Formats: sequence, structure tokens, C-alpha cells
Amino acid sequence: MNILFPTLGSSGDVYPLIPIAKTLRQRGHGVTIIANDIFRSLVEAAELDFIALGDSADYQNLTENPDLWHPTRGFNIVAKYGFLPHLRPLYEIIRQFSPHDTVIVSAALLMGAHLAHEKHGYPFAVLQLQPSLIRSVTAPPVLGNTALPGWMPQSWIRAYYRMLDRWVIDPALMPGLNQFRAELGLPATSRVFERGIFSPQLNLCLVPEWFAPPQPDWPQHTRCTGFVAYQPVDDALPEAVETFLKTGTAPLVFTAGTAMLHGRAFFESAVQASILLKRRAILLTRQAGQVPSDLPDGILHQAYLPLNRLLPRAGAFVFHGGIGSMAQAFAAGVPQLVMPMSQDQPDNAARIQRLGVGDVLQPTQFSPEKVSIKLDHILRDERIRHNCHAYRALVDFESALNNTCDAIESLAK
Repeated sequence: MNILFPTLGSSGDVYPLIPIAKTLRQRGHGVTIIANDIFRSLVEAAELDFIALGDSADYQNLTENPDLWHPTRGFNIVAKYGFLPHLRPLYEIIRQFSPHDTVIVSAALLMGAHLAHEKHGYPFAVLQLQPSLIRSVTAPPVLGNTALPGWMPQSWIRAYYRMLDRWVIDPALMPGLNQFRAELGLPATSRVFERGIFSPQLNLCLVPEWFAPPQPDWPQHTRCTGFVAYQPVDDALPEAVETFLKTGTAPLVFTAGTAMLHGRAFFESAVQASILLKRRAILLTRQAGQVPSDLPDGILHQAYLPLNRLLPRAGAFVFHGGIGSMAQAFAAGVPQLVMPMSQDQPDNAARIQRLGVGDVLQPTQFSPEKVSIKLDHILRDERIRHNCHAYRALVDFESALNNTCDAIESLAK
């Protein structure tokens, strides 16, 4: 059986696919990851088949746009530079494989995969790394900068979703999507987020149920299988970092995510907050220009470090709210401070706050003074520390990986 994994996004969207694909290959299946060409070396280093969906210019058009991180304008950028340009190419890639011996396991918003299933009957699973796209009136996710209050009647929540579709989502997606649907002889559609981003066969959300309790109005055939983590083969910390960790108190760790190209203010606040707290810190970004020059003693910049090795030795983790980084923080039992910007990050941050393992600062609040105050509270709060240890015991990457692969294999039978 051939199993295709189309995805679109940053390395955080590709990383979890690697252990899933490797496990399924070990079980005797052919597996192919379909992603932007900048991830070719990462995937092929894992000895997995790879097909490019877009090139480095496409990736830069998306990630270099500062509106990508805006809570309301971000979706238009993702639609314009991400989903729509890859609609036809992904459909054509999938058509190279026979529907009789191929399973598609796709990110929810890659509509080319949905159309291949609808038109040709490919067995089809949607794989979501986070629950923010799963609409509910009983437990609505946080969308953009809007958290619906718990007292809001369900009829109002439904009206909110209709308004969101009419004024934000459908104008960005439907003209291009319906044009291609017409070419395929398929009828026009609307409100795709309400009706069309999940599979009628299987929907996998790679979070545990304690993070996102399933709701009665979720799509049918939805399963939460748990956090799946990418653990690099060569994941030892560099000698200089080991020396740094061994010669002082547990540092604060700051990152704005691998796709963030506009993080200068974040890291400036990180440095100044660490100085105010008299705490050591490690700044993680591949964009050296985002980091202030002449860092003071006790503050270290690294392009990349494996979080599974670093976070268990950190005092606190300050980050953007990406689900992969969050999973590693849960596994490490480290307190979290989240600065959510857009996409799934606000919803992830709200769940962190609800579970009592950290706190949230909005980008407009992320000043050195406010960061230092929040961190001081997080570091002193025994309830947060207790909750971090409790949830650490519940994270089981291996079990989640096997549960996910078992579910995918069920489509192949």
C-alpha cells in the first residue's frame, strides 16, 4: 500500500510526519512525504521518499510576509501564497498514484487532497497537528484574537462561524477552489471550513484527549491519538551548550518558531527580561539578525537545539505556541509562557492557560517588564510546577505514534 503525506507549512508541520512515515514503512508500506522542496534533505535523510510541492521561492513568499503572523490578516496570506497555488499541483501529484492501492493522509486545508478523494475515491484521512480547526459550539476554539465567552448561546456561536465564513474565509478561498472544482466537473461549494476540510472516513488530531477533550459536535470519525514527536537521530547537545548548562542555574529558553522571520522585538524583550530577572537564557533562532549583538554574559544564542534534550534542563520555556514545541514542553515538565500570534497559536495558548502549566502574553504586551513579571510568577508558582510534573507523566510519544499508525492502516485494509 502506498501512503501519501501531503503537508504545507514550516518544519513544525513536517517533523511529526517523519516518525509516522518511518513506522509505516517498517510495517511494509510505501510512504511518500509531499512538502515544499526546502524540506527535501530533511525527509531524504530519514530515508523516506519525497515529492516537492512548491520551491524555496514559494516558501519565502509565505514566510517573509509579516502579515502571516497577524491574528486576522494571516489567513488571507496563507490562502493566497499557500493553499491556492498548491491546489492543482497537489491534485496532479496524487493522480500519479492509483486509488486502488493508495491512501492519502493530508493536512486539513490542502484541498487538492480532498478533491482527489471526492473525484476518484482515494481512501482519505485528514491529519491535524492541533485542534484549532475543529469547530464546536460546546467548546469553541480560540480563533485569531477572539475567545468566545462560555456564556454565549450556541446559536450565537453558529452565527459567529457563519459570519467568519462569509466575510473572511470564503472570499479568500472559494473563487479559486470553485474554479478548479468546475474544471473537474464537481459542483460549487461554500463554507468549506464548516463542511469540507475533514474526511468522511478518518480524522486524526495529534494531541491527547486531556489537551483537547473530544466534543459531541466534532466531525464523525475523529480520533485524538496523542502528541507525536520527531526525535533526531543525532540529537546530542553541542559541547559548548553542555558546558553552559552545567555551569549555572537552569536557563530560560526563548524561541519564536522556525518560520518566524520578524522576531527582532521578541528577542530584544527576551534579553532585557532575562537581565531584569538576573537569569541565564538561551535564544533559539536560525535568523542571527534577529538577535541583539553583544549579548551579555549568561545569555547564549544558538541556531537550533533539540528541544527534547534542552527543555528538561530549562527553568521555563518562552515561545510562540507552536504545537510541536508545546508537546516537547509538556514532555519535559517545564513551565510555559506563550506569546501567540496567529494560526493555531492562540488556541494552543488558551489550552496551556486552562491546564495550569503556564501563562500567556499577547504580542502587544511582550515588553521586558511584563515578560519578567510573568516569568517571575511562573517560576515561583508551585501549582504550575505541580501541574507540569503531572502532565509530563501523561505524555507517551511512542504510544501516540503507534495509535496513529494503527488508525492509518485501518484505511488500507
